[in-house]
Amino acid sequence: GASVFSALVVFLISRYLARDFVQRNLPDGWRDLDARLERGGVLAVAGIRLIAFLAPWTHPALAISSVSVRDYVLGTALGVLPGVLLLVIFGEAIAHWFDAIPVWVWLVLVVLLVVQVARGSRVSEG
Repeated sequence: GASVFSALVVFLISRYLARDFVQRNLPDGWRDLDARLERGGVLAVAGIRLIAFLAPWTHPALAISSVSVRDYVLGTALGVLPGVLLLVIFGEAIAHWFDAIPVWVWLVLVVLLVVQVARGSRVSEG
């Protein structure tokens, strides 16, 4: 509950401050990806949460996309649930393991997820 609420607060602030500017200046190739993220909303956000959990950069990154607020909240709630359960059950051991993973690994995983969502969306359109 509190983690989803705090993520939503950052999302809404980022959306209010930056989304219009970013959307106006988005290159064409990114527009296609943004449209796919919008169509895959809940699953895309849940997938990002499964990989990156509540990494601070995910809130503003998703805020500047066309993912709806509803899909963001539902995807965040669904995506963080397994991580929250693991943290409750295994606690400190998992926290130390996640701390040891470099940021670049998380970025690569998120890029791979976004590419997969984009490919899946293209397949379902065709």
